[in-house]
Amino acid sequence: MMTEEKLNLYKRSLLQALDNYSGLEVQQRQLVVDLQIGSLPAATPEHTADALQALLDQDHASKRKDSLRGWLWKITPDGHKAIAALNLET
Repeated sequence: MMTEEKLNLYKRSLLQALDNYSGLEVQQRQLVVDLQIGSLPAATPEHTADALQALLDQDHASKRKDSLRGWLWKITPDGHKAIAALNLET
C-alpha cells in the first residue's frame, strides 16, 4: 500500500505523462516505462496501476480494454484541467 504522499506523486506524474500524449490512448505498460524514464525510476506496475485507478475514480483518466494491447488509458477533459491547475501552482 502506498502512502498518500507517494500516491499523489504518482498521480501527478501520470497526469503529466497522459497529458503529453495529447488525448491519445496509451498502454498501461508504456506509462510505467514513461514514469521510470522520467521522474520515478523506482515505479512499479502495481503502484502505477493503483495511481491510475485513483485517477479513474477522480474522472481525470479513462480506460478501455483492448484484446491485443491490454488496458489503454487517456486523459479526460477534467484531467487536462487538473494538470493545468497543478502546473500553475508550481
